[in-house]
Amino acid sequence: MKFPLRTNARAVVLSIMVLLFFAPLPSFALSCFPEDEQIARAEYIFSYIPMSSSLDLETDKAIHNGDVRYAYKGNLNAQETVVSALPRVFPLGDEYIIAAQRGADGRIVVDSCTLVVETHNNENWDDDNLGKPMYEFSPRIFEPREIKTR
Repeated sequence: MKFPLRTNARAVVLSIMVLLFFAPLPSFALSCFPEDEQIARAEYIFSYIPMSSSLDLETDKAIHNGDVRYAYKGNLNAQETVVSALPRVFPLGDEYIIAAQRGADGRIVVDSCTLVVETHNNENWDDDNLGKPMYEFSPRIFEPREIKTR
């Protein structure tokens, strides 16, 4: 049985529209880490920390299973040496940024993909959210710049 060309074309167009409608929307945050190998090279991805909002790291196991070695206290000056060992518990009210990548010269690059960490004032946050890390990207807070680490 032959179908008219017009019917087949409509079916194809409808199928494409349905696929586009149900396709996952790209996430700005995840677009900063397009490939697993880029994440594996990054030394500054955190696996569990109380942060201020939005995306659950369970959505990306590569980031969730990462590890952070250094944190940078907020509102940085590019001339400062700001590396410090990552504390297990952050003081309440402090804000940290975590560098996501290094420049070609080996210095930390702070850009629109830099994670911004803000601790919670809820002292039970750790117990309530253990195993459910969250993170946010706030490119408007920090201008793109490089930070000397040593």
